[in-house]
Parts: sequence; C-alpha cells; structure tokens
Amino acid sequence: MDLVAGSEKSDFIPQAGDIFVWRTRKGGHTGIVHSIDGDKVRILEAIGSYGAVSESEKYNRNNDGYEGVHCTRTSYYNRTGGALVGHDGWKGYFRPKNYTKQL
Repeated sequence: MDLVAGSEKSDFIPQAGDIFVWRTRKGGHTGIVHSIDGDKVRILEAIGSYGAVSESEKYNRNNDGYEGVHCTRTSYYNRTGGALVGHDGWKGYFRPKNYTKQL
C-alpha cells in the first residue's frame, strides 16, 4: 500500500477503492471508499460502539447511511468532515501498489 500523494489535504478527491486512515494515541480507524458523489463519500467500514463523531453520524443518518454500531456498515460522510480529513490524526488515503483497476 502506498499513501496517495496529497491525500492528507482537504482538497483531495478520493476514488473508489481508496482506503482512509486516521490514528491517534487513543486508537484509529480505517475504511474503504465505495463511491463519491460531489462531497458525499460512501464508505464501507467496521464501526464500534460509538459510531462516528456526532457531526459525521448526523450527516450519515441524513443521507440514508446505515446507523448500526458493532457492525460492518455502509456510511456516508462529507469529504471534508470530521470523520475523514477533518478528524484528529488524519493520515490520508492509501492505494495498493500498482493499482490500475477501476471499481
């Protein structure tokens, strides 16, 4: 896996198949980009007991994302919101080396 150059910045547009990562001393999170519609990013993720940060969880609910916790789910997040680039410990998007296939 390679960090996609510039993907830590708020103006970066991810593509389907990219893997996001944030990490702090308390923990971290990752998920796979399923699709992009403007600034709405559909994510496939495993989610713990808390869901996403409140602002992002509200965005997810308002965009018909799955609300479950302790599960894998499809979530919708704002590309520049607190669950992605706006999250503490944001690292960026990663892509498999030599990745050429479009999902």
